[in-house]
Amino acid sequence: PPPNPAEAVDDIGDADDEASTSAPKRRKRKGKRKGRGKRKARAKPKGPRMEGGPSPEFDLDVHATPKDFFDLMITPEFRQKGMVDTTNMRAAMEGAGNKQSETNYPNFTPFDVEEIDAHIGLMFANGLHPWPQLEWAFHSQADDWLFGNDALRRRFPRGARRLREFRRFFCMYDPRIHPEMARAQDELFKVRDFLDHLGEQCKKYWETGQSVAIDEQTLGFQGRHGSKLRITYKRVGDGFQCDCVCDDGYTFAFRFRHDETPESGHGLSATGE
Repeated sequence: PPPNPAEAVDDIGDADDEASTSAPKRRKRKGKRKGRGKRKARAKPKGPRMEGGPSPEFDLDVHATPKDFFDLMITPEFRQKGMVDTTNMRAAMEGAGNKQSETNYPNFTPFDVEEIDAHIGLMFANGLHPWPQLEWAFHSQADDWLFGNDALRRRFPRGARRLREFRRFFCMYDPRIHPEMARAQDELFKVRDFLDHLGEQCKKYWETGQSVAIDEQTLGFQGRHGSKLRITYKRVGDGFQCDCVCDDGYTFAFRFRHDETPESGHGLSATGE
């Protein structure tokens, strides 16, 4: 007959008691071992960090959104001063919003940071999933089931007209300067303030390790631009190219090929010229 479960539990308990009483007891040492005591805190190694990582000012966690990271790299203060103010100034200089002037934008109203952010996000979305024509995204899905988007239609109530105004007047430089004179001094004058700001933010939120990588980065571009380089030896094709310092997948510093060559010391340039 099967054993009684209660008796089996009692037998297991008795066996544990016998094993514990039969095991030899460990003698307690009197006094303390030499060299024993509180564990001392490990001293931080002096010199450069062996591995790179975020700086203490980088306060994002795993719950942060891409918009939070975007705000760190391109601050709202810069977007107000370097995007919104310059865009509205350019529109005012061309008579936009003035019904008495001969302009194609008589109903123009100034942009704000939130609206500029929305249009920049729309440019990102079009880069990841291009529309044949971006204006088609503002169509109703009932009228255009293939390319229409009701969410974008609600987010951009002025739709294609406001997009045309954004494309016409958006700029990140002082529109009062003479373009030809500025281009003669700096090929990238239209985005110089933006690149300088982004470079400062990249260095601010990262501490490099002992070893870094120095290489080139290519930004693919299929349009027409005087700064575009002909690149036949990379899959990404033609585009813009910059030299960069990277650490663990993070771009710490960069310099575009159209910038002036920095001095490396002893009267020599970085390229040896």
